[in-house]
Amino acid sequence: MKKRSPVDPADGLAVAEVGEWSVELKHRLLREYVEATWGARAKYPHHGYVDLFSGPGRVRIKTTGEVMDGSPLVAWRTSAESKAPYTSMTIADVDRPSVEACEMRLKSAGCSPRTLVGKAQKTARDACEGLDKFGLHLVFLDPFNLEALPFNVFEAFFERDLRHVDFIVHFSANDLQRNLDSFLAEEASVMDAFAPGWRNHVTMRARDQMRGTAFWYWVSLFEKHGFKIAKEAPLIRGGTNQPLYWLVLLSRHRLAANIWNSVAGKTPQGKFPF
Repeated sequence: MKKRSPVDPADGLAVAEVGEWSVELKHRLLREYVEATWGARAKYPHHGYVDLFSGPGRVRIKTTGEVMDGSPLVAWRTSAESKAPYTSMTIADVDRPSVEACEMRLKSAGCSPRTLVGKAQKTARDACEGLDKFGLHLVFLDPFNLEALPFNVFEAFFERDLRHVDFIVHFSANDLQRNLDSFLAEEASVMDAFAPGWRNHVTMRARDQMRGTAFWYWVSLFEKHGFKIAKEAPLIRGGTNQPLYWLVLLSRHRLAANIWNSVAGKTPQGKFPF
């Protein structure tokens, strides 16, 4: 018998079940960043939020059963409470029912989002078409692993030539730590899509050196397009203190980095991982 998906008793819609309390820290960082950037948004007639891994909009902690807002609801509610609510919200996921549930929840919160279904490399291009070229936009990317976030997701935004776009990105420390040596040994691996050209820069050596080289090579791909990584990169850990992922901000603008550093600097281990 197929196991029933958990639902939120408040609205009867599906929730994404997560195993770690780390989601609370991630959403606090997002909330505080959106809250702190309202003044910057207010200077632009158009300011959008894009979430290509939206899920159903609500999450349930496995160990406690507590249900809380997911990233799209966190971002929208926070912006709506400020003097500069997002003028556009774009949500996407590979799972259509999840997108539909997230859409219903956003509508109940007073937002009419644009919805897309598919893998991120496809929905990224569609999402870009809906963004004002001269607006100020935040793209939140929270995949399950490196494989789900090939670099052509970012290239879609570069090719659109959006003047003011910032990325908050989940970079999987767990994936990099556990699998980098096997990625290097394989003739073709997920790293080839995640960080094209990485094999020319990463060689078999001490694991920490390999991970550091791979991480900074990935960052260098953004630098070619004028982006810099903020100095604070909180390491999100799981319930047994295992490293899960770094949450990093990439932006062309010093103000965005300063705001992120102020928000993320309050967390432990908020420095560059290597």
